[in-house]
Amino acid sequence: MNKHSLAEKAFKKELIIASLLFALFFIAILSTGGYIIIKDLGEKEVFRTLDHYRTELEKMTTNIPETEIAKGFKYEKVVTTRLNQFMVDKQIFDSLEVYDPDGKLIYQQDYLKQGGIIAGPSIKGPPLGQSHIEIRNKVPIEVPIQLAPGKMGKAVLNVSDQVLSNLAKDFRNQMIFKFAVMLTLIFFMLFISYLYVIRILRKSRIIQQEGEEQNRLSYLGLLSSGLAHEIKNPLNALKLNIQLLEEGLKGNADREDLLGSVEPMLNQIKRLEKLTRDFLMYSKPLEPEFRNVNIDEIISEICLSYSEEAKEKNIEVLKKVDGTSRDIEGDENMLRIIVSNLLINAIQASEHNQKVEVNLSFKDSVAEIDVIDFGSGIEEEMKEKIFDVFFTTKPEGTGLGLSIVKRLVEAHKGSIEIVPSEKGAHFRVALPYTH
Repeated sequence: MNKHSLAEKAFKKELIIASLLFALFFIAILSTGGYIIIKDLGEKEVFRTLDHYRTELEKMTTNIPETEIAKGFKYEKVVTTRLNQFMVDKQIFDSLEVYDPDGKLIYQQDYLKQGGIIAGPSIKGPPLGQSHIEIRNKVPIEVPIQLAPGKMGKAVLNVSDQVLSNLAKDFRNQMIFKFAVMLTLIFFMLFISYLYVIRILRKSRIIQQEGEEQNRLSYLGLLSSGLAHEIKNPLNALKLNIQLLEEGLKGNADREDLLGSVEPMLNQIKRLEKLTRDFLMYSKPLEPEFRNVNIDEIISEICLSYSEEAKEKNIEVLKKVDGTSRDIEGDENMLRIIVSNLLINAIQASEHNQKVEVNLSFKDSVAEIDVIDFGSGIEEEMKEKIFDVFFTTKPEGTGLGLSIVKRLVEAHKGSIEIVPSEKGAHFRVALPYTH
């Protein structure tokens, strides 16, 4: 299984886990919030109902038709009858008490005992299963009533806490059912939306992969054309030298002349080897093997290994370390290539009797490598192209050296830049200590 398939499988697994976590979190938040709101609404709904009953009682007891009084019914009888009928209709009150203007109890109807101080009319008893309830705490509703012309008393209708609790519970159950239906619909719509989003993401990934494939093919075409162009010149030179060698052999040319045509061919072959090596280095997938390395020692070894090339032009390579030396996490071979390419470029760009500086400094989070030469420098318009593939200003260059450096630096999560300088070229590489 290739890396792409493994990455695709890992992405799907993470997507499923993230989706399940989101769904659980969403349901938990809505359920908790809904329960708190419904519980509070249940209590408020009970007291709202009691307030509504109080208002209804006040209207009922203050409007006694004169026709009933004309038939000989007493105010007290009419009022108590209406109150009892009200209790029967509402089915929540446990007892009725009527007091005269002096506050004396003159009538009582207890639904649980089915009797009273003054016998009331025959009324319906309590609901089945509640005859044994012992009412300890009651919530009273008091309303003023007219017991006779000019004589006001009050009626007290009591509701037990358990009845109110049952009312609140019934209301909560109804609300929970409605909330569950609503939550199911919301979750269903979110699930449909989720499937649609997944479909869009899959299409986007397909389009992205197709785009990446097109870019890869386009880039491969660019590399191929660049490589073909770079190979063409050495091959032409080889062809010309081989033709000269062939003519010399046919014409019995001098041995020294024949050997003289062999050396350019060897140089062109070396150039082709370097081009092939650099191209393979640039094009192959990078898999850095990170471990702690001493970047100071690596730079010292590279400077020493290129001392002969520097001596040929009488160039002095100066190395300086700023700060306390410390190890960094990196691929040692890649770090050697980075420093080597920058140093050889600096030596090749320098004139005779000049110097090249290699400075290493340790900052808070990165190690910086500065390679400085004092040659002709880089023209401003070329700085933007200097890291492009096959871009070179040297007749014998492959145009891959700095491209390789940039790619290896980025594989270390680092950066490379051209630092402005009055003379020569100044390259700075920043490498993080850890990954």
